[in-house]
Formats: sequence, structure tokens, C-alpha cells
Amino acid sequence: DSVLMWALKRTLVRRRLLERALRAVGGSGYPARGDALRRLLAWVEADRPAPEARTLGGCRLERSPAALEILRDWRQAARQVVVAARGRLGWDGRFEIHNQTDAPVRVGVCGDEGWRRWRRTTGGLGPSGAAPLPHAARLALPAVVDLDGGIALPHLVTSAPAPFGWVGEMVRIRFRPGLPFP
Repeated sequence: DSVLMWALKRTLVRRRLLERALRAVGGSGYPARGDALRRLLAWVEADRPAPEARTLGGCRLERSPAALEILRDWRQAARQVVVAARGRLGWDGRFEIHNQTDAPVRVGVCGDEGWRRWRRTTGGLGPSGAAPLPHAARLALPAVVDLDGGIALPHLVTSAPAPFGWVGEMVRIRFRPGLPFP
């Protein structure tokens, strides 16, 4: 009896942990539930040797024998928004954007093209001292674009040069999910 109760409690804790992670990373205002969540939890707990990926709740889950990564599914990210000069705005249910410049900027998902443009702009500069980001994570990053087309990922690299003298560090991006993840 006590072994069964321990197993049930363990399963409930894993389920709640997975629900919270999906909500925090996916930016959703409601948790994933029902059969889809049960199938995802079974997939997470299963002993599979090959890398795999699944999606649920606006997230992409990538699995290898050693790790499980929960990433934002960039195809489910919010549409691009304009943040007024000196303005603040929430984006994608996960980020707070504070535009400290005197001009409006656009904020949207980075995607493949945005990542290529940013790499060209910075000359291949990446996050210093950090492990390389998984491809799916790079695609889901919020990108800031100025009126001249300069692109910045200010939450990733704080001092990347940009064309036309525009500097992305004047736009602050903070991860602030609607549901904090412990």
C-alpha cells in the first residue's frame, strides 16, 4: 500500500511539474490537461534510447537519453508588436519589454531569418561563455527590430553592435512568465 501511494504521489508531482514548465515556457494562461498531457508524461518517463521531439502547450520538448529540454515552439509565439518610445509592453505571455529609446521598436519571434540577420549583423558574435543554444531555442527568442531594420537580441548579448549606430541594449527584455516556474 505505501509503495502504491509513493508511486501515485511521485506521478502527481511529475505531472504538476510538467504542467508548470509548459505554462511558464509556452506562455499559456491555462495548463495542458487530459489525454495529451498523460501521453506526454508517459513519453517523458519512457525508456527510449533515440532523440525525439514532441509539442504541447506552445512548447517543443526535445529528448535525448541524457536530458529533456522544454523550449518555446517558435511557430506558436505571439505576433510581432510595436513598443512605443519609452514604453513597456508584455509579449508572448513570457516577456516584459522596456523600450528605453526615443523611437518605437518592433518585437517578435526571431525565427530562422532573424537569426541569420542577427549573425550577419554581429559578425557571428554569440553569447560569451555560454553553451551553444539549441536551434529550436534560437528560433523562439524575442528579436527587437528598429525602424532602420537593425536587429538585436538584447537579452542574449548586451553589447552587440548594430547597423546605422543603433544599439540594442537600450531595449530591455526580461523573462516574466505569467506563472512563475519554481
